Amino acid sequence: MTVRRQVGEATTIHERNVESAIGRVPQWRGSEAAYAPLVGGLMNQNWLVEIAGDPRRYFIKVPGEGSEMFIDRVAANEAARNAHAMGIAPEVIFFDAQDGLEVSEFLEGYRACTNGDFGDSTIQSDVLGLYRRLHAGPKLSLTKTIFDMIEEHVEQGRGLGSHFPHDMSWIMHRPGEGRIHGIRARSRTLLQRPDAREFPYCRGAGRRPQADAADRLRVRLQQRAQL
Repeated sequence: MTVRRQVGEATTIHERNVESAIGRVPQWRGSEAAYAPLVGGLMNQNWLVEIAGDPRRYFIKVPGEGSEMFIDRVAANEAARNAHAMGIAPEVIFFDAQDGLEVSEFLEGYRACTNGDFGDSTIQSDVLGLYRRLHAGPKLSLTKTIFDMIEEHVEQGRGLGSHFPHDMSWIMHRPGEGRIHGIRARSRTLLQRPDAREFPYCRGAGRRPQADAADRLRVRLQQRAQL
């Protein structure tokens, strides 16, 4: 059962954390607020917030302790704002770079995709189309490949004195091979003329409205939820 509380009614450390977070949003100061936990996420504390007199509801992400070792919150916020400007993500209304606290509008009628959802070819196509549009947009100030992240996390493990298997050098050789193959594949792609069918949301006269893929994805998920 989801418990909805007013600010000032916190009984747990997590509830006190979200109440503190609500108090840090300048435009909410002096307003009554209520909050409830949201299920999902790996390390973050996620909350749904309602502000008295405001027709919108909001999503608060309180970063989990230690998550800064794995996620650059500033880069993630930059990506979120780029995506919103392109019409494919909610609006971020507050962000604190000191600890990564982020508040965005709550998208009514949407939910996160599950592994099962991705068995639907329509959902696959829509998600890939959204990714293509995002990656065709402005570059982030910080970029990383999966290979960069593997090397970074291995170094973090070494710094913490983690135990590694005896064949770690061979394991780390495999991502290096993958990086080389990826560069070669990318080079071949750049030499080929892009096919309009590969970019269904951003080419020529057939361009779709910006919200179309996201809206079709929502409808598809709603249809599946009714099954």
